[in-house]
Amino acid sequence: QPTIFSPGAVCTTSPAAMAALAVGVPGQLPPLGVNDVPEALRRLRSRGVELSSFVINFGTADGECGAAEDWNHDPANCLAIGGAAALLLEGDSKFHDALRERYGDREDIRLLLGYLSLDDVAGVLLQQIGSSSRFSSSPDLLKVDLDHADCLFTQAALSVVHPKLLHVEYISRVPPPLDYVQNYQSDLLSTSLLDRKGPLLADDADVRLWRRDEASERATGVGTVGGSAGRELTGCSLTAFLRMAPGYALVAAGTEDLLLVRRDLQERLGVGPAPEPFQAWAQGALCHPLHGYH
Repeated sequence: QPTIFSPGAVCTTSPAAMAALAVGVPGQLPPLGVNDVPEALRRLRSRGVELSSFVINFGTADGECGAAEDWNHDPANCLAIGGAAALLLEGDSKFHDALRERYGDREDIRLLLGYLSLDDVAGVLLQQIGSSSRFSSSPDLLKVDLDHADCLFTQAALSVVHPKLLHVEYISRVPPPLDYVQNYQSDLLSTSLLDRKGPLLADDADVRLWRRDEASERATGVGTVGGSAGRELTGCSLTAFLRMAPGYALVAAGTEDLLLVRRDLQERLGVGPAPEPFQAWAQGALCHPLHGYH
């Protein structure tokens, strides 16, 4: 986004701003990006934090590590492939065979293949963590990418585990300070994004089509596939995640994901105070050259 076209010239390319983004502030380590999970853990370890070598992944997909910016880039999978013990959850059955093939022989990895309701999150995590000496209530990373009320699932998980880092998908088109949370709907657990109606924040044709379907449902009592479920934006905003995870500080925001660190560990990353949410969003999402929401 050229500076001249950005609101309030927030997408500045001044030499001072670019230097701060590139090398940080004198006396501090370079800032971390949203995908710098390994480096963040390395810094924590180097400053005396005992790592558990255990990760939890809500939304494992195909189990691959993936390259940065690829659809399947997954820092939790990367750590599991690298040897970390892991609790891997995936509902979509099209990935199950690949996950069994990749991880089925690993005694330090537990696969939970099937959809998990929000009400069951805390109980399942407690049961699983107590079932293996390799598992810990303080995982190095909790990653959440479920395409459904992600901050609510994150909040439920944080009631029983205390990960050092959070890597979560968020709605980058909803900027701070707007606080948006998708309603949890059990009907959406097994409904893929492609099978849901488009969100209301869509073009006029989509909105007219939805209104026509809604009028038909009222007149006939027969709903279309999926009904009106999923009409809202999928996921949660940055502000919502910070509100629902008050024990965590923002590290970085990207075009699709956020990286957060537990507040008692934030200073050990060596990057100074947590960034202001709007500025982090602007630099990581709004001003990103590949960001498609503006």
